[in-house]
Amino acid sequence: MKPAKIGLAFVFILAFAAVRTPGTYGGSAQSSSGDVSAQQLIVIESAFKLKAGGQIDFDAGTMTLAGQSSHMGQFTGEGSFDAATWTFTGTLVDGSGVGSNVSMTLVEQTPGEFAVTMRFLGSLSHSNLVSGIGVGTLHMDHDFMFTVEVEGTLQKCLAKYCLG
Repeated sequence: MKPAKIGLAFVFILAFAAVRTPGTYGGSAQSSSGDVSAQQLIVIESAFKLKAGGQIDFDAGTMTLAGQSSHMGQFTGEGSFDAATWTFTGTLVDGSGVGSNVSMTLVEQTPGEFAVTMRFLGSLSHSNLVSGIGVGTLHMDHDFMFTVEVEGTLQKCLAKYCLG
């Protein structure tokens, strides 16, 4: 085999091993019966961006939004809004129907402008668990309609059974 072909084969083997190696957060997967299998959890950490628009209904205690995210594509979201703590708790659902549980806390900076902390608390799919945190800014008008932009980091677990 020529040196160039040997080098190419070596690079391919290294790349394949890197894809198959569990991430920093690796560990044994656990089945629904409680048995630990030999399968390793693979956790991928990546940056995300989210842009959305929506409205808060203070009378009903709800918040709805729709937008685009680098990890979900187009999504819609709805959930409860606690006016005492300025916290949204709900679900964002992508176009294929897969959802992520989220919370978003707002802290007013100036009238109509809020600092946002968004936490992804898990996915609605056992084989694709997402957690993470992002920060950004929300701009709200007098009708409680808003736009929000958030950037952060996600950890995505890829295994048959993620994190128990």
